[in-house]
Amino acid sequence: MSYYKQLTVRIELHDADGNLQYTGSGIACAYQMRQYVLTAYHCINPKNNPRPENWTISMFTENGQQIQLVQVVEELQAKDIAVIEVVHPDSSITEDKVQLYCTDVYPEKYLFRGFPKFMDYKAHTFQVVYSDDNWWNFVLQDVSAERKSAINLLEGASGSGVLFDRRGKYFIVGIALHLHDTEGSLNQVYVAPVSEFKAILPAAAFKTFGADLLKDWEEGMDEELTKKQIEELKQVQIAWIDNIVRKLKVMYPEQYQQKLNTFLGYYVKGREFFVKQGESNSTFRDALSKMTESFFAENQPDAQIYVDTPGEAETKFNSLKDELVNEMSDFIPEDSKNNKVGNNYARYRLTERLLVCTLEYIKREG
Repeated sequence: MSYYKQLTVRIELHDADGNLQYTGSGIACAYQMRQYVLTAYHCINPKNNPRPENWTISMFTENGQQIQLVQVVEELQAKDIAVIEVVHPDSSITEDKVQLYCTDVYPEKYLFRGFPKFMDYKAHTFQVVYSDDNWWNFVLQDVSAERKSAINLLEGASGSGVLFDRRGKYFIVGIALHLHDTEGSLNQVYVAPVSEFKAILPAAAFKTFGADLLKDWEEGMDEELTKKQIEELKQVQIAWIDNIVRKLKVMYPEQYQQKLNTFLGYYVKGREFFVKQGESNSTFRDALSKMTESFFAENQPDAQIYVDTPGEAETKFNSLKDELVNEMSDFIPEDSKNNKVGNNYARYRLTERLLVCTLEYIKREG
């Protein structure tokens, strides 16, 4: 069974006589050794009416095993969301494997897994794509032969989680609540972003960025490709490259050509990284840009720094580099292969700023 299937929960409401009155769905997550099920308010309060006190909530895994609940942590009718805490957490559902993820951009392949009525309330996985303003569309190829519409897919599956997989870790981005239209003809379902649950769970349970969401720093950046991009850069940015060479000759008189290729390698890879962040997480990219611009505004040396030796120029440059590396390493953790993404990104930004913020060597006379 794929790991994400372990996260899917069927929710049942039974009346005082034990008769089943409602079936919905939910998704499990973990935070600080506790396990929760996120769902829709109406899955435990059908038709927006308060749940009768003598009714019971039951939760089940896909294989029918009952999940004991501690309590309904909180249920917000206005937002149609609810959180239930589990008594005996599944030891395989841990925070390092499933996280609540807040994002503004949706480029991934997203999965929607619930217990739809047309599948006899058996778990089923659909693919969904982001449309606009938290509306999502079902990708219908897997049920089109049965002429199913969104209303068939969502009935019984309200409260399902929308999630994506990155390197075996699952990131929940929202909870499905209701259709755009009562007939389901528009094939759109409203998904409450997990940020709505910050009113219920601690803010620290929600991630806005993790290095595991990145492709590894070196992935897709083989040496031949990097060399090709460096040569292309030299051809189209002659004046800029000449200025870098002039400065590197000051700092590294015997190794400036080797250093040039090293710095341009950082630049090429860092530029790729920055572009990918714009594609996958615009909020993070904006924060990253503002952070580095703020750093340079506070730490930018004068246009000309008078030093007596190349060694002094190198020392000053390395001091600036180390400060920026520390800033970036705090903001960008290691990637899944323990590459120092923050370290490399800092070197990229330093290369980018060689024109304006690093060192001029003018030997003083006398």
